[in-house]
Amino acid sequence: MTLLATANGKAPKYKLEALETILDFNEEPHRMVKMVISGSGDQFPIRDAPIFVRIRDHGETTYSWLVELSADSTQIIAFFPVDFKKTGQLEFGYGDQIWAVFQKPRWQSFQPLDTKRIDKGVITVNQAWLDRMKHPKNK
Repeated sequence: MTLLATANGKAPKYKLEALETILDFNEEPHRMVKMVISGSGDQFPIRDAPIFVRIRDHGETTYSWLVELSADSTQIIAFFPVDFKKTGQLEFGYGDQIWAVFQKPRWQSFQPLDTKRIDKGVITVNQAWLDRMKHPKNK
């Protein structure tokens, strides 16, 4: 994982790390970006409000397409498409409450996978794929 930023928020300092990875999703390999937010060993609470992770840049907002809490509740794990816009600040929180803002993540430090080394049959999670999943064509 590549450390992209730190931020102060409702707990001690938070850390943002990211990597491009291939994970099984719906029993098929999918290439996507995994971002992990952690604090100083504190647990994130389980709430009725959903967790969000989003990137904001000049009025444009990109939300992660999937967010989960780690099994031990010490990490928020968010997934983004591989073609996410690598500019702007990253925010996370619950419901409509922002917990912390990573003002200037070092997006330039983010290293994508070498696409020449990826097996055929791996599904790339990009914005076009997400759009197809949201709006499947009628058969």
